[in-house]
Amino acid sequence: MPMGNEFRLIEGKQSIHSHTMTADIKDLMQITKDYDLTRAWINADVAQQMGINDGDEIEITNNQFTGRTRAKVTQRINPTALFLPSGYGCTVKEQKTAYKVGLRPMDFVPFHIEPAYGSAMTHETCVTVKKVGA
Repeated sequence: MPMGNEFRLIEGKQSIHSHTMTADIKDLMQITKDYDLTRAWINADVAQQMGINDGDEIEITNNQFTGRTRAKVTQRINPTALFLPSGYGCTVKEQKTAYKVGLRPMDFVPFHIEPAYGSAMTHETCVTVKKVGA
């Protein structure tokens, strides 16, 4: 559970991408760029308290990884959660269109398996957020 100034990191697909491979398709990546779809979603009330405005660069961190992206400030997310779209953060140089675009949510997720059914616990990760330069 998020404690103190932590957020539960959640991730999910966007309608134009299914995985990193679709992010390497130039026409689909152009949609990503046109609509600035790599941003992390943060609740508007929480963002205001933190001095984060829509489009600000933020740093997301936990004991696994630290990365920077821009904020999408919206009321359409729970105040205790931070959303990152999946399919970004590609580190394979051969994927020239997708290479180093956005953050990969799984970089923040420690290896932990749910004991009852063996699934990766990818939405059990907590992160902190701060405005870059603050």
